[in-house]
Amino acid sequence: MSKHCLDQLRDHLSRDRGARALDITHVVVSGGMGEAGLVDRLGPDDSLRLVLADPQAVVALSDRPMPAGLVLLEQAVLAPAAGPQVLHRTSFAPLDGLGAPAPALLRLFPGLRLLGDDPVEARDIATLPLPDPLPDPIDEAAGTEGRAAVLCLEAPGRALALLRRLAQCGALARLDALLLREGREPLYEGAAPLSDVAQMLTAEGFGLIPTQAWQGDPDRPWLLAAKPAIERLRQALAAARCALAQRPALSAGVEAELQAELKRLREALAKVQSERDDARQRLASMRDQLLRAEGQIDLLRDLLAADGTAT
Repeated sequence: MSKHCLDQLRDHLSRDRGARALDITHVVVSGGMGEAGLVDRLGPDDSLRLVLADPQAVVALSDRPMPAGLVLLEQAVLAPAAGPQVLHRTSFAPLDGLGAPAPALLRLFPGLRLLGDDPVEARDIATLPLPDPLPDPIDEAAGTEGRAAVLCLEAPGRALALLRRLAQCGALARLDALLLREGREPLYEGAAPLSDVAQMLTAEGFGLIPTQAWQGDPDRPWLLAAKPAIERLRQALAAARCALAQRPALSAGVEAELQAELKRLREALAKVQSERDDARQRLASMRDQLLRAEGQIDLLRDLLAADGTAT
């Protein structure tokens, strides 16, 4: 493909919030090293925590030269809850999963063979340390250098269940963006379609980023989602209000600091909203100019046509 999904996500985060570096957590709950190929897409200031379910893939990647300090590699099978699970292995490792393949998957891959079922001990995804997004919303509103926390999730048939667990433990709210892959229809037993995943992320305050038709398998497309800067500001404002409400006995100095922080957040939110409104007005003005120009072109065409008829 001419442009990787991560590059598209990076461009969006740079435009929307001024993020210049990504802190990526890449979870692969299947065989192999996944299909996202993020190691080769890292920027000079990015960081990557790569969690693979396949021990052999961890060994293979450990022998590969990688940027020092940028990549943290570990082996774990992540699930919505800790405990015994079954990893269903197939002849194409990226299609391995914790759910048994459904007939729809076998229709898409008629040559796919089931190789066996491996008992594994799963780890609760809520225990996965996710990076805190930096800087704080005040710095983002000012347009200063920042980082964005990104989760890349490759868990065939289990994306929605894992995201719900992250939302339940509060980890989903700390993410700036997600990059994941799921079937348009349920491809595994107990799986949810991609539309359900998109609906859940929208309800959690994420905006969906359109991808190009050539970006991956149309039956198992990549989904890109990012939390708008204005939504992050709203969350920070709500957190500041909550802190004030829960600590009625604060000293005068601490309360004054929190009040000042609350004021700064309100001002930052107002600034973002004003910039958004200005952009909408400029867009409307450009549309009006375009319509007027098209009208003038049509008029000139009519005049030229009439002049040609007269001669």
